[in-house]
Amino acid sequence: KPAATQKYSAPALGSEARIRFDVLFPPTLPVGEHRVTAQVKWEDLDMRAETATVTKQPMWAVIGPFDNRGGRGFDRQYAPEKALNIGAPVRGKDDRFVTWRIYPAQEIARDGMMDFNRAYPGESWALAYATSVVDSPSERRASLRIGSDFPVAVWVNEEQVLRREQYRTAQPDQDSVSVRLRRGA
Repeated sequence: KPAATQKYSAPALGSEARIRFDVLFPPTLPVGEHRVTAQVKWEDLDMRAETATVTKQPMWAVIGPFDNRGGRGFDRQYAPEKALNIGAPVRGKDDRFVTWRIYPAQEIARDGMMDFNRAYPGESWALAYATSVVDSPSERRASLRIGSDFPVAVWVNEEQVLRREQYRTAQPDQDSVSVRLRRGA
């Protein structure tokens, strides 16, 4: 996942620069925060990173499709909203049983966006759910940023923290909400 612009400083000269770089994780690296140490040489000037923590994209599971004919599905409470049971099949669109499955990491765009049309090709008037686990080393506040083409609802620890019923062109970070992460998963 690309790291954000990183601030570096050269203490001896009292100068600083901003540099953007990408960090590519091997697929075997576990999800979570990983410390990256970087040293930059520019015109014989050593610059050391002030902060260097990056986060690997979490693994996502998806389930669907569920009926959204006439756009009415968004107001309906389907099984994944009632209880998150990853192992159990539930009734989806057209009374078919659907199960949770891993959304392929290689399908997640560099900006973190997921394409439900790719997960459920050929489906129309449908909605789906995605879930992931965040492992927080401590209880803390975090900023959750979301972008979406269609209406979106987000839950953290079984509490709905965002509900946006809007049609637009998806862009990263269209909505932002402050959430409280519990310690652990």
